[in-house]
Amino acid sequence: EQQQAKTAGGKGPLAEIEFWRTRNASLSTISEQLNTPNVRKMIEVLENSDSGTLPNFKYVYGELQKLYIEAKDNVKFLTTLERHFKTISQA
Repeated sequence: EQQQAKTAGGKGPLAEIEFWRTRNASLSTISEQLNTPNVRKMIEVLENSDSGTLPNFKYVYGELQKLYIEAKDNVKFLTTLERHFKTISQA
């Protein structure tokens, strides 16, 4: 929720690109950490113990993946326009 509430700090499209790059980097790091072997083992233990926390974890993990894909796609798209935004901002 905290990450979702953040908005681009500056004005204009270059600030927006930087916002999405930062968000992508943060979500990428979290996603990588959640895909480590230790976390996978933890999930396996939770599945075997019929833990009540597993559904919540899976939901949050799914939401994180959606946000990460959104950030990655936005960076990919906005990067193609960055050159034009720089030209406009320097004019």
